[in-house]
Amino acid sequence: ISGKKDLLRKRSKYLNRLFNGEAMRFPGAPDEKVGVVKELNDEMKKKISSILGKEYVSIKVAEHSLFKNPGTSIYVKTKLSSRYSEANAGSGEVAVIQLVKKIEEAQEYSLILLDEPEVSIHPGAQEKLKEYLLEVTKRKKLQVVISSHSPILIRDMPSEAIKLYITNSQGRFEVKENVDVIVDNEVKNENENESIIKPLFKDTEE
Repeated sequence: ISGKKDLLRKRSKYLNRLFNGEAMRFPGAPDEKVGVVKELNDEMKKKISSILGKEYVSIKVAEHSLFKNPGTSIYVKTKLSSRYSEANAGSGEVAVIQLVKKIEEAQEYSLILLDEPEVSIHPGAQEKLKEYLLEVTKRKKLQVVISSHSPILIRDMPSEAIKLYITNSQGRFEVKENVDVIVDNEVKNENENESIIKPLFKDTEE
């Protein structure tokens, strides 16, 4: 563990130079091979600000291999704070920034796969994230597939867009179609007129 901490301390200076637009001077490799940084435009900042409820002045995202494996780092400034990196940001904040950046950079008609995008963000942010996904899907003509445990993300979605994975009485997985209404954790299937008192999505390990 101490070795990893030493590596982080030693190489963090290169990441700081990258965010500051300086030459990294990383030993044995040209800067462009080690990392690149992009400052998000005003439109991306506006979308992220809306989802997270913060007013961002600057958002920089760096793709790099400073710590052996390829990684992503952020460096942001809001109206109410000084600059800070992902070390002082919440995991949900980092995830939303990366999600919006990648989706906005995707080509039209792309297939977007999202695994539990609601993790580590509060219910209000989940609602705003859903609104963003619906808007960008229409605008860029995307197909978006989401695995989620969040009732908020599927609330008000058309029934044909929802697939419910459950374990039947024989211990096998089933896919329920046309899941239409969610009330008080009760999922009703309009075809079978039944109520399924089960988690929205079952983990495969269960």
